[in-house]
Amino acid sequence: MQNQRINWHIPGLVKIADLAYELDNMSQSANDKYKILIFWDKHGLQATIDAFSITRRTLYY
Repeated sequence: MQNQRINWHIPGLVKIADLAYELDNMSQSANDKYKILIFWDKHGLQATIDAFSITRRTLYY
């Protein structure tokens, strides 16, 4: 099925729509990893290690 591009002349709209589509179609494990990275960016390294019981090395990997 082909996606229709509405308002294609607005800068950045197509890229945002494509990212939203990819985010919606990620696997569960990829979605979990994404949420951990977002948490890390928002709350910092030590809070992420404590919250998810993972090592620093795993996060940087």
